[in-house]
Amino acid sequence: MIDRKLLSLNPMISAFIGPETKAKIKAAIVSEMILMLPDLAERFATGLEEHLDMQTLVTDRIRSFELEKLEQIILEISSRELRAIEIYGGVLGFIIGLLQVGLILL
Repeated sequence: MIDRKLLSLNPMISAFIGPETKAKIKAAIVSEMILMLPDLAERFATGLEEHLDMQTLVTDRIRSFELEKLEQIILEISSRELRAIEIYGGVLGFIIGLLQVGLILL
């Protein structure tokens, strides 16, 4: 990138700057970017918080779904949990049934 920028600014400058100088320029740019990164990230996050209302965005997206599509998404997400509830319910029902039969036979 440094070579391209120097060539675009002035081709003569690129001819006189050696690899050591380019490495120093690169190191200086990288160190400055590292120092600026936390401030830039904070500004970016603040800007997102100010201009992006997640609750409204999610609510609008959910309202725009067709009812069948929304039901399909919810069932896909919760299918594993619902399956576990069915299995536990079946096992519990079987145990309760055995207990009732045992009480009747006593």
